[in-house]
Amino acid sequence: MKKYFFLGLVLVGLNLACTSVVSENDQISNSEVELTSFLNRTAAPPIDKPIKESHYQFNNHLYDNHKFYDSFGYEILNIYTDISGLDTVGITTFEYSMDKLVKQTKYFLAENVDMTQHFDYLYDESQKLIQVKRDNSNFELYNYNSLNQVESIILGASLQLADVYEFTYDLEGKIDTQTLRSLNGGETPLRYWVYFYDKEGKLISKKVPEKPSNELREMFIFDYDEQDRLIEIKEFYPEDNFLFLGKTVYTYSLETESN
Repeated sequence: MKKYFFLGLVLVGLNLACTSVVSENDQISNSEVELTSFLNRTAAPPIDKPIKESHYQFNNHLYDNHKFYDSFGYEILNIYTDISGLDTVGITTFEYSMDKLVKQTKYFLAENVDMTQHFDYLYDESQKLIQVKRDNSNFELYNYNSLNQVESIILGASLQLADVYEFTYDLEGKIDTQTLRSLNGGETPLRYWVYFYDKEGKLISKKVPEKPSNELREMFIFDYDEQDRLIEIKEFYPEDNFLFLGKTVYTYSLETESN
Protein backbone atom coordinates (compact mmCIF):
# COMPACT_ATOMS: atom_id res chain seq x y z
CA MET A 1 0.00 0.00 0.00
CA LYS A 2 1.28 3.45 -0.79
CA LYS A 3 2.37 5.69 2.04
CA TYR A 4 0.02 8.44 0.90
CA PHE A 5 -3.50 7.17 0.30
CA PHE A 6 -6.13 9.82 -0.28
CA LEU A 7 -9.08 8.17 1.49
CA GLY A 8 -11.42 11.11 1.18
CA LEU A 9 -10.95 12.16 -2.44
CA VAL A 10 -14.16 11.43 -4.34
CA LEU A 11 -14.64 13.06 -7.73
CA VAL A 12 -18.26 13.24 -8.86
CA GLY A 13 -19.70 14.74 -12.02
CA LEU A 14 -22.28 17.44 -11.35
CA ASN A 15 -24.26 19.49 -13.82
CA LEU A 16 -22.09 22.53 -13.17
CA ALA A 17 -18.70 21.30 -12.04
CA CYS A 18 -16.46 18.58 -10.81
CA THR A 19 -16.29 18.78 -7.02
CA SER A 20 -14.15 17.20 -4.34
CA VAL A 21 -15.24 15.68 -1.04
CA VAL A 22 -12.45 15.28 1.46
CA SER A 23 -12.82 13.28 4.66
CA GLU A 24 -11.99 15.02 7.93
CA ASN A 25 -9.87 11.96 8.80
CA ASP A 26 -7.79 12.28 5.67
CA GLN A 27 -4.16 13.19 6.35
CA ILE A 28 -1.05 13.67 4.29
CA SER A 29 1.78 12.79 6.63
CA ASN A 30 4.98 14.86 6.85
CA SER A 31 3.58 17.50 4.49
CA GLU A 32 3.25 21.22 5.09
CA VAL A 33 0.27 21.59 2.80
CA GLU A 34 -2.95 22.77 4.41
CA LEU A 35 -5.26 21.13 1.92
CA THR A 36 -8.50 22.11 3.64
CA SER A 37 -7.76 25.84 3.47
CA PHE A 38 -7.40 25.64 -0.31
CA LEU A 39 -10.44 23.40 -0.78
CA ASN A 40 -12.55 25.83 1.24
CA ARG A 41 -11.76 28.53 -1.33
CA THR A 42 -12.69 26.46 -4.39
CA ALA A 43 -15.65 27.44 -6.52
CA ALA A 44 -17.35 26.16 -9.66
CA PRO A 45 -14.66 26.22 -12.37
CA PRO A 46 -14.86 28.53 -15.38
CA ILE A 47 -16.25 26.65 -18.36
CA ASP A 48 -13.23 27.64 -20.45
CA LYS A 49 -10.66 26.18 -18.05
CA PRO A 50 -9.97 22.46 -17.64
CA ILE A 51 -10.89 20.56 -14.49
CA LYS A 52 -8.67 17.62 -15.36
CA GLU A 53 -5.55 16.84 -17.36
CA SER A 54 -5.00 13.19 -18.20
CA HIS A 55 -1.45 12.24 -19.18
CA TYR A 56 -0.54 9.30 -21.40
CA GLN A 57 2.72 7.74 -22.53
CA PHE A 58 2.00 6.13 -25.87
CA ASN A 59 -1.60 5.10 -25.14
CA ASN A 60 -0.94 4.08 -21.54
CA HIS A 61 -2.68 6.21 -18.93
CA LEU A 62 -0.06 7.47 -16.44
CA TYR A 63 -1.81 9.92 -14.10
CA ASP A 64 -4.43 12.66 -13.80
CA ASN A 65 -4.14 16.23 -12.64
CA HIS A 66 -7.37 17.53 -11.06
CA LYS A 67 -7.57 21.33 -11.15
CA PHE A 68 -9.44 23.57 -8.71
CA TYR A 69 -10.21 27.29 -9.01
CA ASP A 70 -11.34 30.07 -6.71
CA SER A 71 -14.36 32.33 -7.25
CA PHE A 72 -12.28 34.67 -9.45
CA GLY A 73 -11.29 31.85 -11.79
CA TYR A 74 -7.69 31.59 -10.57
CA GLU A 75 -6.16 28.14 -10.39
CA ILE A 76 -5.35 27.54 -6.72
CA LEU A 77 -4.93 23.78 -6.30
CA ASN A 78 -3.87 20.74 -8.31
CA ILE A 79 -4.28 17.19 -7.03
CA TYR A 80 -2.42 14.47 -8.94
CA THR A 81 -3.75 10.92 -8.80
CA ASP A 82 -2.42 7.69 -10.25
CA ILE A 83 -4.35 5.63 -12.78
CA SER A 84 -6.51 4.12 -10.02
CA GLY A 85 -7.81 7.60 -9.18
CA LEU A 86 -7.39 6.79 -5.48
CA ASP A 87 -3.74 7.30 -4.62
CA THR A 88 -2.56 10.89 -4.48
CA VAL A 89 0.93 11.21 -5.93
CA GLY A 90 1.28 14.99 -5.78
CA ILE A 91 -0.28 18.29 -4.81
CA THR A 92 0.44 21.79 -6.12
CA THR A 93 -0.82 25.00 -4.50
CA PHE A 94 -0.87 28.49 -6.07
CA GLU A 95 -0.80 31.87 -4.33
CA TYR A 96 -1.54 35.27 -5.87
CA SER A 97 -0.99 38.95 -5.12
CA MET A 98 -2.64 41.75 -7.08
CA ASP A 99 -3.82 39.24 -9.71
CA LYS A 100 -0.27 37.94 -10.21
CA LEU A 101 0.93 34.43 -9.41
CA VAL A 102 3.65 34.87 -6.78
CA LYS A 103 4.18 31.43 -5.30
CA GLN A 104 3.74 27.82 -6.34
CA THR A 105 4.46 24.90 -4.03
CA LYS A 106 4.75 21.32 -5.27
CA TYR A 107 4.44 18.35 -2.93
CA PHE A 108 5.60 15.01 -4.32
CA LEU A 109 3.77 12.23 -2.50
CA ALA A 110 4.42 9.10 -4.51
CA GLU A 111 5.65 5.92 -2.86
CA ASN A 112 9.13 6.32 -1.38
CA VAL A 113 9.11 10.02 -2.34
CA ASP A 114 8.62 12.86 0.13
CA MET A 115 9.84 16.08 -1.46
CA THR A 116 8.67 19.68 -1.65
CA GLN A 117 9.64 22.34 -4.20
CA HIS A 118 8.97 26.07 -3.82
CA PHE A 119 8.65 28.39 -6.82
CA ASP A 120 8.68 32.19 -6.49
CA TYR A 121 7.54 34.51 -9.31
CA LEU A 122 9.25 37.90 -9.57
CA TYR A 123 8.00 40.92 -11.57
CA ASP A 124 9.47 44.26 -12.58
CA GLU A 125 7.89 47.67 -11.99
CA SER A 126 5.73 47.30 -15.10
CA GLN A 127 4.48 43.92 -13.80
CA LYS A 128 6.29 41.85 -16.43
CA LEU A 129 7.44 38.46 -15.21
CA ILE A 130 11.24 38.61 -15.04
CA GLN A 131 12.22 35.49 -13.11
CA VAL A 132 10.96 32.25 -11.61
CA LYS A 133 13.04 30.84 -8.77
CA ARG A 134 12.93 27.24 -7.61
CA ASP A 135 14.10 26.78 -4.03
CA ASN A 136 15.87 30.18 -4.24
CA SER A 137 17.82 29.31 -7.40
CA ASN A 138 17.08 30.45 -10.93
CA PHE A 139 14.55 28.31 -12.77
CA GLU A 140 13.56 30.69 -15.58
CA LEU A 141 15.03 34.12 -16.36
CA TYR A 142 13.00 36.23 -18.81
CA ASN A 143 14.26 38.81 -21.32
CA TYR A 144 11.99 41.02 -23.44
CA ASN A 145 12.32 42.82 -26.75
CA SER A 146 11.31 46.43 -27.45
CA LEU A 147 7.69 45.33 -27.97
CA ASN A 148 7.57 43.71 -24.51
CA GLN A 149 7.45 40.25 -26.06
CA VAL A 150 9.40 37.46 -24.39
CA GLU A 151 12.60 37.25 -26.41
CA SER A 152 14.39 34.56 -24.40
CA ILE A 153 14.05 32.42 -21.28
CA ILE A 154 17.24 31.22 -19.61
CA LEU A 155 16.70 27.85 -17.94
CA GLY A 156 18.42 26.32 -14.92
CA ALA A 157 20.20 27.19 -11.71
CA SER A 158 23.67 27.59 -13.25
CA LEU A 159 23.67 30.42 -15.78
CA GLN A 160 27.08 29.27 -17.02
CA LEU A 161 25.66 25.85 -17.98
CA ALA A 162 22.15 26.96 -18.83
CA ASP A 163 20.02 26.29 -21.87
CA VAL A 164 17.92 29.07 -23.34
CA TYR A 165 14.65 29.32 -25.25
CA GLU A 166 14.64 32.04 -27.92
CA PHE A 167 11.48 33.31 -29.65
CA THR A 168 10.61 35.22 -32.81
CA TYR A 169 7.18 36.67 -33.62
CA ASP A 170 5.02 37.28 -36.67
CA LEU A 171 3.44 40.63 -37.58
CA GLU A 172 0.37 39.81 -35.48
CA GLY A 173 2.47 39.28 -32.36
CA LYS A 174 2.11 35.48 -32.26
CA ILE A 175 5.13 33.26 -31.70
CA ASP A 176 6.60 32.29 -35.06
CA THR A 177 9.63 30.20 -34.05
CA GLN A 178 11.11 28.83 -30.84
CA THR A 179 14.72 27.70 -30.50
CA LEU A 180 16.38 25.75 -27.70
CA ARG A 181 20.14 26.17 -27.49
CA SER A 182 22.95 25.97 -24.96
CA LEU A 183 24.31 29.34 -23.86
CA ASN A 184 27.83 27.95 -24.14
CA GLY A 185 27.30 25.33 -26.83
CA GLY A 186 27.81 27.29 -30.03
CA GLU A 187 25.22 28.33 -32.59
CA THR A 188 23.81 24.89 -33.40
CA PRO A 189 20.36 24.66 -31.80
CA LEU A 190 19.35 21.71 -29.65
CA ARG A 191 15.80 22.01 -31.01
CA TYR A 192 13.98 24.33 -33.38
CA TRP A 193 10.19 24.64 -33.60
CA VAL A 194 8.01 26.46 -36.12
CA TYR A 195 4.51 27.43 -34.92
CA PHE A 196 1.40 27.01 -37.09
CA TYR A 197 -2.01 28.55 -36.45
CA ASP A 198 -5.48 28.17 -37.91
CA LYS A 199 -7.32 31.09 -39.50
CA GLU A 200 -8.76 32.03 -36.09
CA GLY A 201 -5.32 32.29 -34.54
CA LYS A 202 -5.35 29.08 -32.50
CA LEU A 203 -2.08 27.18 -32.29
CA ILE A 204 -2.58 23.88 -34.15
CA SER A 205 0.94 22.47 -34.41
CA LYS A 206 4.61 22.93 -33.62
CA LYS A 207 6.85 21.46 -36.32
CA VAL A 208 10.54 20.61 -36.39
CA PRO A 209 12.82 20.00 -39.36
CA GLU A 210 13.33 16.33 -40.17
CA LYS A 211 16.93 15.42 -40.90
CA PRO A 212 18.51 15.31 -43.40
CA SER A 213 15.83 16.82 -45.67
CA ASN A 214 14.86 19.65 -43.26
CA GLU A 215 11.22 19.04 -44.20
CA LEU A 216 9.01 20.31 -41.37
CA ARG A 217 7.10 17.59 -39.54
CA GLU A 218 4.72 17.80 -36.61
CA MET A 219 6.17 17.26 -33.15
CA PHE A 220 3.10 18.62 -31.33
CA ILE A 221 -0.52 18.68 -32.55
CA PHE A 222 -3.18 20.72 -30.72
CA ASP A 223 -6.88 19.82 -30.99
CA TYR A 224 -9.85 21.94 -29.90
CA ASP A 225 -13.56 21.42 -29.30
CA GLU A 226 -16.41 23.42 -30.81
CA GLN A 227 -15.99 26.06 -28.11
CA ASP A 228 -12.33 26.56 -29.10
CA ARG A 229 -11.13 24.92 -25.88
CA LEU A 230 -7.93 22.90 -26.03
CA ILE A 231 -8.87 19.24 -25.60
CA GLU A 232 -5.76 17.30 -26.60
CA ILE A 233 -2.04 17.69 -27.26
CA LYS A 234 -0.31 14.87 -29.12
CA GLU A 235 3.49 14.56 -29.03
CA PHE A 236 5.77 12.76 -31.48
CA TYR A 237 9.44 11.83 -31.08
CA PRO A 238 11.67 13.16 -33.89
CA GLU A 239 14.64 10.99 -32.95
CA ASP A 240 12.61 7.83 -33.62
CA ASN A 241 11.01 8.59 -36.98
CA PHE A 242 8.35 10.73 -35.29
CA LEU A 243 6.95 7.85 -33.28
CA PHE A 244 3.80 8.76 -31.33
CA LEU A 245 5.12 9.46 -27.83
CA GLY A 246 2.06 10.36 -25.82
CA LYS A 247 -0.74 12.83 -25.26
CA THR A 248 -2.41 15.11 -22.73
CA VAL A 249 -6.22 15.13 -22.67
CA TYR A 250 -8.16 18.04 -21.16
CA THR A 251 -11.59 17.67 -19.56
CA TYR A 252 -13.93 20.61 -18.86
CA SER A 253 -17.04 21.14 -16.77
CA LEU A 254 -20.49 20.96 -18.33
CA GLU A 255 -19.57 17.80 -20.19
CA THR A 256 -19.42 14.09 -19.64
CA GLU A 257 -15.94 12.81 -18.89
CA SER A 258 -14.99 10.24 -21.52
CA ASN A 259 -11.33 9.63 -20.61
